[in-house]
Amino acid sequence: MRLLPRAANYAAKPTFLRASLLWGFLLLLGFDFRKQDDTSGAAVQFALLGGVLGCGFLFIMLESISRRRVQHSSFDNGPMMIWTLYLAYTVIPVLVWGIQLDRYFKVLLPMILFGTGIAVMHHYDRRGYDPRWLINVLFWTSLISAMWTPIYAIALSGLDISQARFQIIGPGLSFLLGYGAASIFVKRNHGRATLGLVYAVMIVLLSITRSFAIGLVLIMLALMAVDAKRRNFAIAMTRGIRMVGIVLVLGTVAIGAAIAVRPNTQTMWSQRVQHQKAAGGQDITYITRLAEYYGQWKAMTATPMSFFVGKGVGSEYVWDQGILNKLDADVVDETHWWLGGHSTWIYPFYSNGAIMGLIVPFMFIYSLRSGYVSASKATDPTDFEGATILFVVLITYLGQSFTGNILSGRYTSLILGVVVGGLMIYARRRRVSVEAQRNNQSRIAATDHGEAAPATGQLSES
Repeated sequence: MRLLPRAANYAAKPTFLRASLLWGFLLLLGFDFRKQDDTSGAAVQFALLGGVLGCGFLFIMLESISRRRVQHSSFDNGPMMIWTLYLAYTVIPVLVWGIQLDRYFKVLLPMILFGTGIAVMHHYDRRGYDPRWLINVLFWTSLISAMWTPIYAIALSGLDISQARFQIIGPGLSFLLGYGAASIFVKRNHGRATLGLVYAVMIVLLSITRSFAIGLVLIMLALMAVDAKRRNFAIAMTRGIRMVGIVLVLGTVAIGAAIAVRPNTQTMWSQRVQHQKAAGGQDITYITRLAEYYGQWKAMTATPMSFFVGKGVGSEYVWDQGILNKLDADVVDETHWWLGGHSTWIYPFYSNGAIMGLIVPFMFIYSLRSGYVSASKATDPTDFEGATILFVVLITYLGQSFTGNILSGRYTSLILGVVVGGLMIYARRRRVSVEAQRNNQSRIAATDHGEAAPATGQLSES
C-alpha cells in the first residue's frame, strides 16, 4: 500500500505545561514496587499514586477548558463511556455480598488507572497532538521502570541475583518488546528499538519466565498479518523471516549479557523446563492456574445471583482441590485468594457476572481490531508508524493475559489504558481520512459531470 503525504497539520507535541503533566502521569508509577510486608513503603506508594492521578486529572481539566481542535463523535467516546459504566457497576456485587472495602479498592485501583489512561488519551486528542510523541515518552518511562524493578529487588531489598525470578520483571517489559519489534518493522527508531529489545530479552532470560515466548510468537504473527494486508502474503513471509533473523541476532546478544550477569542462567532454564513437573508429568504452573480458573468458575456458577451479578471485585475464592490433588501436597502454600488472579479473561466474569464481564474482553478485542485495521490500512506514514507500534504492544501484553491478569498491576494497567486510548485515536483518524477521501471523490465526480460540487463541510481537524 502506497503511503501518502500527511493530510492534516496536527500539532507535533503538547506545550511545556501539558508535556510536564504527561511525563509525571507516565513516569511516577514506573518507580512502583512490591511491598515486602504489610506496611513497608506504603507512604511512598500512596505518594506515587497521588502524583499520577493528580497529573492525569490536571491534564484532563486543562484540556477540558481549552479550545478543542478535534470534534469527537459519540462513537469515539464509546470505549471510555463503556469502561466508566463497568467501573460503576462493580459497586453492585460489593453491596450484594458485603465485600471488604479495602480489598475491593485495592483490586479495583488498576482498573481505575486503565480508565484514566483512556481518558487522558481521549483529551490528548482534543487538540490533535501527535500520538507518536507520547509513544516515545512511554518508551523511556517503560525503560526506566524495567530498570528500576531489578534495582529495587536486588540492590534495595537484598534479593540474591542467583535467586531472582519474577521479582525483576518490570511492568514496562512487554512494552519494550512490542515497541522494539514494531519499530524495526516500520524502520524507525533503530537505536531505541535495539536497546529496548536487548534489555527486555535479557531480563526475561534472567527471570526464567516462559510466558513471554507466547508474546514473541504473537508479535511476529501480528507483523506478518499487517504486512500481508498492506502488500501480499509472499512479501509478508519474506519480511517475517528477515524479522526473525534480526530478533535472533539481538537475542544472541541478550543471551550473552544474561550469562555475563548470571553464569548459571542456562542451568536454571534447564531446571525450569525439565523439572517443573507434577507426579503425573504435567506442568505445575499449568495445573495451579487451571485450579484457580476452575475455582473461580465454580464460585460464579454456584447460584443464579452469582452467575448474573458476579461474586465481586476483591472477593475471596478457593482453588479447586480436585485439580490440585494432582500435585504434591507441599507445592501450593495457599489456595484461598482475593486478589485479581492469573487470568485477564476469567476474572471479569467471576467478579462482575456473565453480562458485565463481557466488557473486558470487548475492550481488548475491539482495540485489537481497531489497531489492526488502522495499521494495515493507514495511508499516512506517521499514522502507520504509530498505529503499528501500539497494535504490536497490545498484542505483546495480551500474550501475558492467559497466565496472568494484566489488569491487576498498577503500572501495567496505566500503560494499557494509554495504548488502548492511542489506538482509538488512530481509528478515529482513519475514519476521518476515509470520509475526506469519499468527499473528494464525490467532488471530482461532480466536477467531471459539470455539476456544482457538493459542500463537504469542515473537517474536524484544523
